[in-house]
Amino acid sequence: MGQIPAGKRGQAKDGARLCTSLLWHLAEKGHSPDEIHRMVKDVFHLIRDGGSFTVAIVNEAMEGRGWPPAVLDETTFNMMVGLFESEMGFSVTSHSVN
Repeated sequence: MGQIPAGKRGQAKDGARLCTSLLWHLAEKGHSPDEIHRMVKDVFHLIRDGGSFTVAIVNEAMEGRGWPPAVLDETTFNMMVGLFESEMGFSVTSHSVN
């Protein structure tokens, strides 16, 4: 088992909590563990190179990958982005549009 550096322990706990919350959230929506795994991978592949994304933009791209329309809600997308930030070192800047 790997060691977590002292400064990263809190982040690891946050990532684990976020991952658990995401799994429960999607399972409550009727997604299987295999679907959840595929969904997280697909979202990661869509946003990994950076850019400007909204839930609508990502949902449209997800449809192109065979997902039903509006498969992601705002909460799901935000949890995934938070997980990518916590576990993969993503840096995300949010902008409010009024």
